[in-house]
Amino acid sequence: MVPNSRSVSSVLLATEDKREDQNRVSELYGDNLIKNQKNNLRIGFLNIGGLPFQQDSFKDQELRQGLTALDFDIFGIAETNIDWRTIPEKDRLYSRTREWWESSHLSISSNTATPPVDRRQWGGNAIFSIDKAAHRVIEKGSDPLQLGRWCWTKYRGKANQILRIYCAYCPNPPSGPLSVFSQHRVALLLRNVDRNPRVAFAQDISQDIKEALANQEKVILMLDGNIYI
Repeated sequence: MVPNSRSVSSVLLATEDKREDQNRVSELYGDNLIKNQKNNLRIGFLNIGGLPFQQDSFKDQELRQGLTALDFDIFGIAETNIDWRTIPEKDRLYSRTREWWESSHLSISSNTATPPVDRRQWGGNAIFSIDKAAHRVIEKGSDPLQLGRWCWTKYRGKANQILRIYCAYCPNPPSGPLSVFSQHRVALLLRNVDRNPRVAFAQDISQDIKEALANQEKVILMLDGNIYI
């Protein structure tokens, strides 16, 4: 006999909810985040799998609520998947997020090495610096080849220490004419450079980080490396 769902008691539903919550907890990896402590710097990273083209979307609100609820100071996102040159000013990432917190700073990268093709442009990165972290920002930058492979933000801390945080996305193996790999391949060939985009990514960001370390900077790399073993 199949039970009528309308006859299921609220006690049973509560039991099912509790069981689902326990299952979700058992799937956690690493530390279960607790409220951020006053003197900690909380840094997070997520491949967001694409942002919406317009502000005030459900995904925007989820991002805002998640970052705020978990007290992130710095948060990187990979695969923003938008060619920001094709988006109206009011819907660009800075405009849509500038009222989210009391203070914020944004570093962003997307492929600008070739002319726009469509609003949806696979790849791209962004770093949010929120409230106290925003006040520590002294510089920002991105991939010097303008391929959108990474962006970075530099912070000045106590005793004049410098921290540089990268947010980076390495292309997957080739998977179509508009893939990140293909975008980078075309852009490199236009520069008369015949390099595998995945190899070029690893070599170029390694060189960038070496230069930062040579300048006595501390470095954190947030990376979606798309590495297959």
